[in-house]
Amino acid sequence: MNDGGVNDGDARDLDPLLERVRAACQALDPLPPEVLAAARAALRWREPGAELAELSGDHGARSEALAGAVRGAEDGAEDGMEDGAGAAGGPRTLTFTARDVLIEIEVSGTGRVRDVVGRLAPPVPARVRVRHPALVPGRPETGADRAGQFTFAGLPRGLVSFAFLVPDGTSIVTSWVRL
Repeated sequence: MNDGGVNDGDARDLDPLLERVRAACQALDPLPPEVLAAARAALRWREPGAELAELSGDHGARSEALAGAVRGAEDGAEDGMEDGAGAAGGPRTLTFTARDVLIEIEVSGTGRVRDVVGRLAPPVPARVRVRHPALVPGRPETGADRAGQFTFAGLPRGLVSFAFLVPDGTSIVTSWVRL
């Protein structure tokens, strides 16, 4: 017994029981492989200690989403995502806000690829990474220049988040958005 009145052997006694419960759950209601893959991917994309920049503006998305919903049924889009970056084929502007920084991202492109031009305000050089389920973690990566500007060309459409590592060692991640 320990000070809490629990027998030290209790935890070891639970291991076989937990293993049997796990085996029963696996046999009765197995975890779908895509759920397991998504969970593992979510862990790969973690950025411990990073400050979250929340989406605070999305201009050009609403009318495009409506257009995409109409086109989705007609163009065979398997995921229902819109075709085009912004309203009427124009760019879509996303704004993310963190405590001390504003991140503006302009998205353009049609079809399955998007081009992104962004900037940090106030301007600061930073390493910028794209977080996208279809891409290798940590890739692509680019640098924001002294004006805080960065670009990515040919990103696949879909859910994306951006991670910024600034020179003082802090990091910022944007919330996930669908491009």
